[in-house]
Amino acid sequence: MKITLYFGIVLFVMCPAVLCASIADPNASASDMQDDWSDITSGDETEKLLFMEIPMVISASRQEQRLDESSIPVSVITAEDIHYSGLTNLYEVLQFVPGMDMLTVDRNRYALSVRGLHDTWSDRTLTLLNGRVADNPAFGGSEFLRLPLLLEDIKQVEVLRGPSGSAWGANAFNGAINIITKTPQECKGVFMSSGANLFKDNYHQLRWAEGNDKWAWRISGRYEDMVSSSDALDRWFISAYQDPSINIPQFPYRSQDFRRSHMFDTELYHYLTEDTTLSGGLGYSKLFSGGYDVMYDFPLVDNLHETLRSFAKLEHHFDENQKFTLQWYGNFCYNDWPQQVRYKTSENQLEAQFDLALVEDHKSTFGGSLRLTDVEQDIVRPTDMMLNEQREKRAGAFVVDRWKLTDQFSIESQFYGEYYSEVGGDWAGRVSGIYAVDQDRNHVLRLSGAKSYRTPLTALWGMSMSRWSGWLNLREGGDLSNEQIWSVEAGYLGKLHPKLTWRLDTYWQDYHDMIGFSYIGYGYQAFNQGRAEAYGAETELIFHDDWIKVSCWYAFNYFVPEGHFVAYDRYQKVRAYLPSKHKAGATVRMPLPEDFTLNLNMKHSGLCEGRYGPSWGPRPRPFDRVDLALSKKVKLGDVDGEFMIGVSDMFNETEETIADQISPLLMHDTPGRTYFASMSFQF
Repeated sequence: MKITLYFGIVLFVMCPAVLCASIADPNASASDMQDDWSDITSGDETEKLLFMEIPMVISASRQEQRLDESSIPVSVITAEDIHYSGLTNLYEVLQFVPGMDMLTVDRNRYALSVRGLHDTWSDRTLTLLNGRVADNPAFGGSEFLRLPLLLEDIKQVEVLRGPSGSAWGANAFNGAINIITKTPQECKGVFMSSGANLFKDNYHQLRWAEGNDKWAWRISGRYEDMVSSSDALDRWFISAYQDPSINIPQFPYRSQDFRRSHMFDTELYHYLTEDTTLSGGLGYSKLFSGGYDVMYDFPLVDNLHETLRSFAKLEHHFDENQKFTLQWYGNFCYNDWPQQVRYKTSENQLEAQFDLALVEDHKSTFGGSLRLTDVEQDIVRPTDMMLNEQREKRAGAFVVDRWKLTDQFSIESQFYGEYYSEVGGDWAGRVSGIYAVDQDRNHVLRLSGAKSYRTPLTALWGMSMSRWSGWLNLREGGDLSNEQIWSVEAGYLGKLHPKLTWRLDTYWQDYHDMIGFSYIGYGYQAFNQGRAEAYGAETELIFHDDWIKVSCWYAFNYFVPEGHFVAYDRYQKVRAYLPSKHKAGATVRMPLPEDFTLNLNMKHSGLCEGRYGPSWGPRPRPFDRVDLALSKKVKLGDVDGEFMIGVSDMFNETEETIADQISPLLMHDTPGRTYFASMSFQF
């Protein structure tokens, strides 16, 4: 009933747009429509933010191109989408992307993935920060909360929907998320922001960026304090576990999912010549959080996570279309889970890339990378997790070739070959045909075939644990091989009217050698279990005018694991939640008089079924979410200010209880609806 009302509102808002499109002059030429488009998008930068131009993306082929030329579906979250949402958590921002599944385990742990197979440590969606790998090197999975990153520093987030390993290598399996930050030249001045909500959460951000012809720099800092679910909801919880074979009495407890973090991030650019730039950066974050149970071990003390990320990059432009890039980056993490494991990881990668256009209408990108990953741990208790301490090595090479055969038809081929010391060599590839139906590129068709792979990280093949006097064991993985995925995709992106854009992306995916856990002889063990298939479609309709911008989308994502007996479970346990079959969402942003802006985000998500064991936690039910924010710009002399108020998760007091693969006992609800306020100043 609620969701019908929500989308009824959206359809009511969209009716004028559809009506305008239907009564437009049917004899108008494509060039006339293009002229109208140019008129719409002209004007100052503030006005341009309200319109949907064809954006430029770099994640699909590792070099900049128009979105309608991309060989893979890409959803773009702009800086304005993030800012006007009022959200301070990137997980919550990403849930409004078509085809994205997101579940909240607690206030520190989220399960997020493109087209499902998501969990807190599920690494089937690769996370990148400016094209540099940002996942946990030992366990995998996105860790946005511990990245030294300010949301206000983000220029855009590009979400690749579909196998992306042909551009980025291992574990860009179902897709990839690339966070692209603003350069110092794009955010000059001082920016300050503070906010709080009724849960007594508070967050503060500060940035200073300057630049000239030779130098540019940015220094950013953030502090965040989030209370636990028990403190936010002012209540105790009751422990619950759903496996009848284990008799654990229920007992009251208070959740420990609070979070306190501070971070800083710096970038420095030196323009050696007009064509050569040397840049570097250093970011650090320190995060304290409450403990959570892992395989029936109760949290006693708090957790500590420290992250240090750094990079150095040399970039030289030979001309407009030819460029050479050489970069090193490091990702160093320290993790202290006193009741589980204390370990640190260091990850170093050296990468080179050439962008060439030696022949007209024929562009190529090629390069290679070398990555070294070290995992070390301190054994504190006999029941600690045991990680395999050794150096893991990766060496990869890639090539992307785009050939424009005619003014309207292009072929793009991608290939990525990699050697991983733990499982050997593998490859990923993609071949796409892109056809513009008309010369003005108002209607573009795409057909692709792709193959990618996922490699088992240390936590899959090299981790072991013994609990409850050896009764419950986690064994090291056996002779694991890579997961494989093959995909066939077709898509359309077109302008139905200068103010109305529609896209449709369909796919069929075939999975092989899926990795999961099964209970065999008093212990869980990871092994390659079998195959699965998935198919679906995502469609999005975007209307934009000077008085409103509306985006409505729907996604159908269906995953079918091979139905055969594995141990005592009826289906494969792929260590993740399956995608919800039906998801829909909408975003409405409306400028109002007196420099007010209204932003509305809505989403409906269907059931996400878990694949762990016979009854591992509750099954997340369908849920709806509505966020509303109202901002007001003010001018205080030379200072630009903005005040914002809003409500998140408007119609849900709490979000439902779910479990991940390692914490089945102390599951609890998480806070839903809250009111927030923030203020920011730029000068």
